[in-house]
Amino acid sequence: MSRKEAGKQVQRLRQEMVKEGLKAVEKIYLPENIRESVVYDLRDQKSANSFTDFWHQWAKASRYPEFNEQEKELEQRALLWAFRAERQYLDMVSQKENRRDYLFELYNEILLAESILLDTENEY
Repeated sequence: MSRKEAGKQVQRLRQEMVKEGLKAVEKIYLPENIRESVVYDLRDQKSANSFTDFWHQWAKASRYPEFNEQEKELEQRALLWAFRAERQYLDMVSQKENRRDYLFELYNEILLAESILLDTENEY
């Protein structure tokens, strides 16, 4: 497989992976402000957010106080739930397609996002 074809495969898998994460989040209860934040972060994985989306989110975040501790925990749990669905999707694809090279790239991105999310010592 050429580098260009592999790049297309990675992009296709990234789109599908994020779609699975979004579907998982749709199935759980979340207050609307937290759901918007989680969906924005998930969509950002595939660079689906425009500059308008980014500035809208930034403006909203700057006008309103940060989430309280309970809301932060809920957001964290929702993201972890979505990341779990994304990893499960990649596991399923790896069994069907037997293409570990580019699947590991995506899997590592999810694990990195999870580790940053769980790092309570640092604020990113």
